[in-house]
Order: sequence, then C-alpha cells, then structure tokens
Amino acid sequence: QNFGGTVLGRVTQAGAVAIGSSTSPTNKLTVTDTTTNNVAKFNGTGVNQCTVVAGTGWSCSSDETLKTNILSISNGLGVITQLQGVTYNWKSDPNGTRQDGFIAQDIQKILPELVTTDSNGKLSLNKDGIMPFIVEAIKEQNGNLDKTNQQLSEQGIKLTSLSDDLLALTK
Repeated sequence: QNFGGTVLGRVTQAGAVAIGSSTSPTNKLTVTDTTTNNVAKFNGTGVNQCTVVAGTGWSCSSDETLKTNILSISNGLGVITQLQGVTYNWKSDPNGTRQDGFIAQDIQKILPELVTTDSNGKLSLNKDGIMPFIVEAIKEQNGNLDKTNQQLSEQGIKLTSLSDDLLALTK
C-alpha cells in the first residue's frame, strides 16, 4: 500500500506477484497499468531498454543514434540455409503443446552472438536476432529470381527468333 492506503501490488503465499493491481495474481508475475499500453520497462546499460507493450509484444531500443559500427548483412541466405527449425516438447511438459523453434547449441555454431549462457550453463537464444538475416535472405532470393526471370525472358526471345528462322526455311 502507498501512504494513501491504495494497494499497489500483492504477493500470494505461493510466491505469485501482482504489480499495479489489488487483485490476486493469476500468474507468477502479473503487471497491470491501465494508464498506458507500455506495461513494463526493462532498462539495460546506457539507454538500452525493452518495453512490454500490451497487445503488441516487446519493443526494444533500436534508434540509429544509439548504434555504432553499423554494417550491412551480406550473406543472409547463406546463414538462413544453415539453420534447422525444429518442433519439440519441453522435458518439463513432454505431453504438452508442441513448440516450434531452434536448438540454441545449433544456432551457436552459426550465430554465436545470439546465444547466451546462464549461471547454470543453460543456453538462451535471442530469436529476434535471426530476423535481419531472414530479411536479407528474402532480398537475395528476390534478386536471384529476378536474374532467373531475365535469363528465361532472353531465352524465350532467342527461341522465338530461332522458331521464326526455322519457319522461314521450311517455306
């Protein structure tokens, strides 16, 4: 409670925490803020931060003025073709809903900067870090398709010309 007696949060005996609500939490952590869609903010070093936006997901710092040593990704397709998507169940819930994703150890071999190790030696994956490679891979694929279409068009013109020549010879 604050000094005015307003309940600012609640902790249950089971250890569930509610912040910004006087009702008992239904999850281990429930954060409520009815004044904004920005429900929670996590600040890192400097001005790096991520905000949980209700109904949208995560929104993290990405402003160009916060970045240095910016380089274009040049081999998105080469990287993406090495990745192996998998479906799996968590060992803690082997009969539960199947998940789609990656194995951190596999990604670590290709994009080690996206994998971190916790204090227990377990790996975590920054899945959002794969997105720029996907974007560049799609752009590369489009470039390849454009080249192929141009070659097919040129071959079609040659075939039409050869067909016309052959037709003229048979007359």
